[in-house]
Amino acid sequence: MLAALLFALAPQENVLVILLDDVAQADLDEVAADGWAPNISALAARGIVYRNAFANPVCSPSRRSLHDGRWYFNESGVGCDPLPGAEPPVADVLLGDLAVSEGLTAALFGKWHLGGNPYGGAYQKAPLAHGYSLWQGTPGNVNSCGGTSYNYWVFVDSNRTSISTQYNPGVIENRLVSWWDSTHKRFALWSMSLAHGRFHRPPNAFLPPGYPGPPADDERKLYLAMIAAIDVQVGRVLEHVDLASTLVILLGDNGTPQNVAPDPARAKASTFERGIRVPFLIAGVGLPPGESNRLVHIADVLPTVAHYLRAPPPAGIDGLSVLGKPEHAYVICGQGGGPTVPGDWCARTTRFKLRRTGIAPAITEEFYDLVADPDETAPLPERAFHGLRVFLRGRLQAEGVP
Repeated sequence: MLAALLFALAPQENVLVILLDDVAQADLDEVAADGWAPNISALAARGIVYRNAFANPVCSPSRRSLHDGRWYFNESGVGCDPLPGAEPPVADVLLGDLAVSEGLTAALFGKWHLGGNPYGGAYQKAPLAHGYSLWQGTPGNVNSCGGTSYNYWVFVDSNRTSISTQYNPGVIENRLVSWWDSTHKRFALWSMSLAHGRFHRPPNAFLPPGYPGPPADDERKLYLAMIAAIDVQVGRVLEHVDLASTLVILLGDNGTPQNVAPDPARAKASTFERGIRVPFLIAGVGLPPGESNRLVHIADVLPTVAHYLRAPPPAGIDGLSVLGKPEHAYVICGQGGGPTVPGDWCARTTRFKLRRTGIAPAITEEFYDLVADPDETAPLPERAFHGLRVFLRGRLQAEGVP
């Protein structure tokens, strides 16, 4: 009740959503434990940290869930290079549209990865078709659409496309800060490229003082250095943000990349915990600090922003405001598969998880008790918790999972 009261009294002026790329909760925890994430830790200490937060196991479906508040599994493509079989771009009310409808100016900085323009025409205008008045960023990963690296990437700026040879995170950070400082009543989605490959040591200006030099051939340490660089950037941007009048949401889009994970088969692209458990924290506008174990999903960002703006959430969505009631009894994560590509989906409660994987009709099912078996190494037999297993299977099948 106290959180709801403070939240209701805060001015509805600004929203900043910070989306990390390929960072699992476990990865951020490791960097923070080593003392290299002081800015995110300080933000977390001023807000609510959700320790039971999830996203889809790969980025394009997660970004779709972020924007439209629904469970989502399929690829949307990157616009300049549509993927075979990708879903058509959505044209209904999305995150940017919601912000604009409530009187905010909306801008997107960084990675899009949500396909082309739903109304036809240049892919560079795709975010503008979803409420954003400005997009400065890249269509997908830095090595997509003709780019090759963080220092040679496709830069879309006000519908113009060029190749930039400047360090991608620095360009996007500077554009975001310039826009934020010159705009009032604003909604910004900062869709970072870090810590997605290619793995590298960021320039010294993006690392904390005294950060150790990871060996060039140790990709895990390079990846952790990229997370430390995220923290440096978050600190610099927050110097321009008044938390008294800004709702800040920081979260991840999926888990640890396979080639830098402790167990590649249980990381990104899988619905094991390392693939879907992500950071999720919310701060600003008078919210009291604390931790929460409620189930949270990336689809909850849209209704949470609506809650803050005192707007009704769009109809037909699956997400729920993380600041309101009711709470999720279960969440769904996955990536879509197809006739020849295996899918990987799960429905999970706070304690149990049902995974379904494979290509129909050869679907494998596993059911885990995550309290007794947090490492997901001992699937329960069919007879154990049979009613809950049937319920969760029905929820997946209702979403089209075979």
